[in-house]
Amino acid sequence: MSADRKQRIKEMRDICIPKKDLFTDLTVNKLYTEIGFLFTRVLVKTRVTPNQITWFWGIMLIVSSLLFLSGDLWIRVLGAALWVLLLSMDWTDGQVARYKKMTSKRGAFLDGINHCVTWPILFICIGLGLYFSTGEILNVVFAFLAGMFMPLIMLTMNMYKSVAGDQIKESSENEDAEEKFFKNEKRFKRIRNINPLTFMNMYIVLLIVTLLDAILPEIFPSIFPFELFWMTGFLSLSVLFYGVGFALGFFARAGILYKRLT
Repeated sequence: MSADRKQRIKEMRDICIPKKDLFTDLTVNKLYTEIGFLFTRVLVKTRVTPNQITWFWGIMLIVSSLLFLSGDLWIRVLGAALWVLLLSMDWTDGQVARYKKMTSKRGAFLDGINHCVTWPILFICIGLGLYFSTGEILNVVFAFLAGMFMPLIMLTMNMYKSVAGDQIKESSENEDAEEKFFKNEKRFKRIRNINPLTFMNMYIVLLIVTLLDAILPEIFPSIFPFELFWMTGFLSLSVLFYGVGFALGFFARAGILYKRLT
């Protein structure tokens, strides 16, 4: 790569990725940022608008979710991989908007709508797919809980910001509710980076568990797929984990934020 091209790419990065979005350590967010920037380098040369990118990845996430309805384990792996790939475009639309100077409140609103719609659809499809394969209705129950409480966790923070008003200091407006438990900010960030309940980490977890469900029975056919109560695989186990985890997370966050209000 020529020196001039490297310089142009660096200048583009400086515009597209603000300092608050830079991740120097190996985190999931860094992965999404870097994949998103690969899309950005192509799309900034086209007439595609940031909102069109947002519409695209939102619709395609719904399509990818439908792949979990299949009983074919490798099709589920494809669905999980597409979720990781397409979510990287959640970074791309913002990067393109900054580069083309097309940032807008409409784009931010559409971005939020995408998440609120696609999160429940993903878990509903996972739960139904597992039910079709195993006949266990509890897969649907816990998937429904995960899909319902996942957006509520984020909406609770937004509701708090709209109600709190002057109670929110400028410096801490975007503070996560959990930060109050950690005086050491670096320690908090390290824990958050490896927390499987963090939304962006969750999609990597789903990709890993679908891969395990597809690969391990081929390697250890006498052991996998395992049966644990009503669960017959790692994807089913993750549905239980996220159904319970997001429900508890919602009530914990709501309680913390409620106590902050006067």
